[in-house]
Amino acid sequence: MTYFETLLRFDLEALANWIFLAVTGLIAWYGISHRKVDGKADFVNLLFGVVGAIFFALVLFQDLIP
Repeated sequence: MTYFETLLRFDLEALANWIFLAVTGLIAWYGISHRKVDGKADFVNLLFGVVGAIFFALVLFQDLIP
């Protein structure tokens, strides 16, 4: 199976992985880019953003791109 066939396979597990990637990617983006009114980053938002980014990378590189 080629690289592109792996990314474009159509089954429920792949669909669930793509949905999970979208959700964790949005959480990571929001958590890392969100700032308070004074321009400083909140520790909890950064924490959830980094955790979301880690899960994003794990699912991407272990499940979708084996």
